[in-house]
Amino acid sequence: MKKVLFFLLITYTSYGQIGGSPAVECDPFVKKELDTQGIEYSITKNGDFKIVRKVDNDRIQAVYIQSKPMSYKGIEVREIWSYARIYDTKSDLKESDIYMALSKNATYKFGAWQIGKDNTNAYFLNFSVRTASDAKGTTLKDIIDVVAMRGDEIEKELTNSDKY
Repeated sequence: MKKVLFFLLITYTSYGQIGGSPAVECDPFVKKELDTQGIEYSITKNGDFKIVRKVDNDRIQAVYIQSKPMSYKGIEVREIWSYARIYDTKSDLKESDIYMALSKNATYKFGAWQIGKDNTNAYFLNFSVRTASDAKGTTLKDIIDVVAMRGDEIEKELTNSDKY
């Protein structure tokens, strides 16, 4: 009986490290601001915030908020982004897609389209805003809404789908 209890205790305490969902740390400042604004979110496996916004009568768009701010010479910023398209390989990137999205950058008051590569070697096109890491209240909410709108706009134009 003692061996069974010991086994259960070891299994229970190590579940999070081995097979379960380990607790992921997210920025308490962002969490508080989202909660205060009544914005629903989930936490990604790397601790970022994922928010799904309704952008049209029949469309939604996922927006991500970087949990860990970036810092340069004492300035802290946080990235908020939304994907318009994810490409399996670099060769799937179309020059026309990139040109169309990047040519819009000069028309925006803030935020920009960018391409990048994730840790699975997939390439992406996303709309990104880098804002003060302590952006709060309606400022944060408005940025989330703009990012969702821009991401969905190009996703619809490029793919005519509602995947992201």
